[in-house]
Amino acid sequence: MASADNEQVAKNLLVYAADKGTQDVDRQKINAIILEMSGDSKYTNEKKEKRDNSQEWIATARKKLATFDATQRSVARHHLAKAEGRFEKRRHELDAAGTCCAVVDFDMFYAAVEIRDRPELKDKPVAVGGIGMISTANYVARKWGVRSAMP
Repeated sequence: MASADNEQVAKNLLVYAADKGTQDVDRQKINAIILEMSGDSKYTNEKKEKRDNSQEWIATARKKLATFDATQRSVARHHLAKAEGRFEKRRHELDAAGTCCAVVDFDMFYAAVEIRDRPELKDKPVAVGGIGMISTANYVARKWGVRSAMP
């Protein structure tokens, strides 16, 4: 696999929020570490396969679209607009039904509690977790690329 492909896979594996504490993080370096550590995992291989299948589907669709005449393109646009209308109608129905999704972000909460209890950790990288998974990390640790949900 080419280097550019590896970088793209690493970016897809890492959803990185540009929040407080991560502005100075070398994301390329972190992506490379993640890919190195998980490059042969079942999850990574499945993601690579899905990406390759998607790329193949896109290439096939583009070739097919290139063969369309003006009438066929117009019909395709019409079907796309109808499908988009159905999706929008469903979205509005869900909105009208009072569907609510709330996200409560306890980002750094557990690390903050630990730092509160142990003030000497204030300027040190702190990560809190259990067996096999980091629950949270403080902003100092994030500068080193440590983040929640890391194994």
